[in-house]
Amino acid sequence: MNTRRDFVKLIAAAGMCGPVGVRAACPAGGLPTLAGDSRADRPYWIDLVRRIATPVLEGGAVRRLAQTLRGPEILGAPACLLAGIAPWLESEAPVPAEEEALRQRYRELARQTISSLVDPRSPDYGDFAAGETALAGAAFLADAILRAPGQLWQRLAPGSRSDALAAFGQTRRHSPAFNHQLLFAAIVEAFFARSGAPWDAVRVDCALRQFEQWYRGDGFYSDGAEFRFDYSNSLVIHPMLLDVLAAVCALDPPRAASCLWGELDYPARMLTRAQRSAVVHERLISPEGALPRFGGLPAYRSGLLHGLAQLALLEKLPRDLPPAQVRSALTAVMRRLLDAPGTFDEDNWLRGPWRDMPPALADAGAAGSLYLCTAVFLPLGLTPENAFWTEPEAPWSARQVYGGDAA
Repeated sequence: MNTRRDFVKLIAAAGMCGPVGVRAACPAGGLPTLAGDSRADRPYWIDLVRRIATPVLEGGAVRRLAQTLRGPEILGAPACLLAGIAPWLESEAPVPAEEEALRQRYRELARQTISSLVDPRSPDYGDFAAGETALAGAAFLADAILRAPGQLWQRLAPGSRSDALAAFGQTRRHSPAFNHQLLFAAIVEAFFARSGAPWDAVRVDCALRQFEQWYRGDGFYSDGAEFRFDYSNSLVIHPMLLDVLAAVCALDPPRAASCLWGELDYPARMLTRAQRSAVVHERLISPEGALPRFGGLPAYRSGLLHGLAQLALLEKLPRDLPPAQVRSALTAVMRRLLDAPGTFDEDNWLRGPWRDMPPALADAGAAGSLYLCTAVFLPLGLTPENAFWTEPEAPWSARQVYGGDAA
């Protein structure tokens, strides 16, 4: 391997023949032709939401998650699920009747599920004091509420809101690990701030300052003292940094001029870094929608593109990533990773992708974390008339370079 171009070709080839969560041969007949029709994409996304979310929300609403999930999974599965579909639940944009009926139903099921998770008397109580794993579940649940405050907080019963504040408060019993868990603690405090409850600005400022020190350039932060090239920037770091900032910067007046988010250029700087990271991750998507397997975390499947999906939702994609290109790429990843054989069990619960992978390429994650795959659905919060949904299908970067499609 003599040149950078050789390395890029090797990465693309690795993605084509060894996608995360799927053991499949390279297609013998070449790549399918892009249809150029955007009308089928949103219904396809909604159908996947229906399949993934139904067993979790129906079980959570009647307090029966503990019959299928165990320990921290009881909190983790619905928390990760809701973090991904929250913008869709929150949106009031007109949608087709079938989609609207599903959205209305899931809003109510989601509120019932949250009420169950935070009720100490519930068999599905989340046990927010259970340490690092519980902190992760609490963080994604807090993020879900921040993304859908109208539906998942303001319309929650007053007693359930009180239970939630008490439950989230129990996460403070444990200090977060010195890595991305600093952001877990920070986003819980951001939730307290936006809900009007007392909050710890030190935990927020500590996380922001530490990640400022951990920035390594080209859109990547170190997840702790040592840098590892994995998907943590897209999966957790950029999305939670932006969501924490959005929450605390919305406070009126700002908490304190001495805090890092009080610097006028800080939010813009963080967004620029997230945009660069999104460009890198979009270019990792192979021509047929596979993701290179490195750095662990195959359990999250399409959730590995959390950061790219979030910028699409915020309509902050960089100029060299047109919305239709991103929609086409994300849809291809869904078809590759969520339509793969064995993704669901007989009751439509997600199964771990490591079951059919060589041990050297697999890492067994908790069943609850499988539901962070829904982070890819964040753009459903955009109106169906948005350019993200209406522009014709377009080739993403790897298809432009290796798939024979015109840019």
